[in-house]
Amino acid sequence: MKAVILNREENAASMLKRQIMMLGSAHETVIFPNPDNVLQHLERNRINAVFFDIDGETDWQSVCEMVKYMDESIKLVLMSRNPLNAVKAFEAGASDFLPKPVERERLAKTIDRFVETDDAQTYL
Repeated sequence: MKAVILNREENAASMLKRQIMMLGSAHETVIFPNPDNVLQHLERNRINAVFFDIDGETDWQSVCEMVKYMDESIKLVLMSRNPLNAVKAFEAGASDFLPKPVERERLAKTIDRFVETDDAQTYL
């Protein structure tokens, strides 16, 4: 799995990257602090998942729309301290929502589900 983390908080993004890599499912994980860089990266690279911390992002729904427009197969995982954002996340096309702070067990379930889905689609 190739993943992108969109998070303005460098320490939180680095910690999430370590968690993803420790789970062993990601072959490559790249961190970007702003949406423009992510969209440019998506234009040039095939990505399986985008982990997007929406706290502090004023126009996060538009970013989600652009990601899904670029490639509908990308798994979009939104993260927030506000649990009320969960419904909005799914309305914006998210495949999953992770409450912050992200728990390793919950992250593992999300990634396992994505890997299983990708494996199943390979054989269809």
